Amino acid sequence: MERTLEQAYAAYEAEIGVKLTPRQKELIKEDMIYEEQVDLDEERIRTNAELFRKNVEEKQKTNG
Repeated sequence: MERTLEQAYAAYEAEIGVKLTPRQKELIKEDMIYEEQVDLDEERIRTNAELFRKNVEEKQKTNG
């Protein structure tokens, strides 16, 4: 994760002005994991789209 959990917790605590509960920390952790997965999925989609485009171009060169 780009930011460590402790950095994320500190940022939230600074924003709200109170200490986080264990449940709030767990929710933040889950959110950070989800965000990281979304970023990975978006990168995978871009990579796959690029590979597909290159594949189509190669087939067009071969067939056309």
